[in-house]
Amino acid sequence: MLMDKVIQQPHLAEDLLTQEQLFVRCGRCHKTKGIREARGYFVSCKHCYTYYCSRQCRSWDWQKHRERCSFARINTLCKEVIMKVRQDAETQYHMSRVARDGYKNYGRGSVNIRLHSAHAAQQYLLKGWKAFETMDHSKLLFYYPVQALIDQGKEQSLITLCRKYNPR
Repeated sequence: MLMDKVIQQPHLAEDLLTQEQLFVRCGRCHKTKGIREARGYFVSCKHCYTYYCSRQCRSWDWQKHRERCSFARINTLCKEVIMKVRQDAETQYHMSRVARDGYKNYGRGSVNIRLHSAHAAQQYLLKGWKAFETMDHSKLLFYYPVQALIDQGKEQSLITLCRKYNPR
């Protein structure tokens, strides 16, 4: 085994690992190719590292894969939360309070809602702001001034919106 060789000869680890043949297997039809050969036409799930031998195999497998793909599920959940926030007057009220205080103290910026689990997001979708009644809101809503957004490498479109926003 490769790892046995690496353990026995650690000074050769890099050479042993670079010489090891790597394979990619299609998540649907299980067609297997060496990684160099696969680079030419294998495609991956947009959310994770599941590979497919073609776009068609990926498309055929999507309904089944999306149930297993935790990244796709979280991505969908995040979008649902964003849509809910846009329609939820109570959440907007609390976010507006954080935005007013943040703007007054730090200048332009963005309010983020930080949900610590998929369960919390699902509860919010079901119950709205009432799902957070027992939570400390200072651990839920965060204000990020423009410079913090820049430092954290956030989307340029968000930074531009924050700079253009006129609260008056």
